[in-house]
Amino acid sequence: MDLRVNSSIEGWRTGVLELRLDPADLDLIDSVLCLQPELRVVIFLGQESRRRGLSYPVERPEQLAELIGDSAFDLAGHRVDRKTMIRALAEQWFPLTHEGELLSVICLALHRCRAEAVEKRLDAIRDKKPPPNKTR
Repeated sequence: MDLRVNSSIEGWRTGVLELRLDPADLDLIDSVLCLQPELRVVIFLGQESRRRGLSYPVERPEQLAELIGDSAFDLAGHRVDRKTMIRALAEQWFPLTHEGELLSVICLALHRCRAEAVEKRLDAIRDKKPPPNKTR
């Protein structure tokens, strides 16, 4: 069963609070992004995608990995390279038909990686054996 939805950037933006922003607001936006630092990663990767000429639709994660080539970025505790992109971006999130969907999957992938890191830490804690009782 094909679950693809015909999406547009306008539809993706539906329901958000409308703001009128001008260049004088850039410092405010920058300050607000400090509240959610991972959004800076989303912005950086969105900028890189634009700079590298990404075109839509993007059919599979490998297309994004090809776009960054041999580049690697360490962004707010996240390593972004070909291998990590392919692993973090689920096939079922594709195709991407516009930039809004790209930004969404980047955000989802960051959350996924954070959740996996937390799971690894919890597993490590669970696997630790308590120190033996000392008897005298």
